Amino acid sequence: MKEPTVPECRHWIGSERRHCRSVDHIHPYLTGPCCPLHTPAALAGKPEPPPGPGLPPGGLDDAQATVDHRTELNL
Repeated sequence: MKEPTVPECRHWIGSERRHCRSVDHIHPYLTGPCCPLHTPAALAGKPEPPPGPGLPPGGLDDAQATVDHRTELNL
């Protein structure tokens, strides 16, 4: 049986010719898992965006109903 792996930062540090491999505060991004030092915003020299409000109290169904305009368009 394969042991579960701990997610690690996959950012390539070119000057050191190695991957970061940090395991602290890893978050998934389109480019792969990143530590806070190697997020897309950090690499661009910009602040991290604030967290969003999250799901509405009703969950995904209410969220979909909020943006579902098909009834207004008679579709």
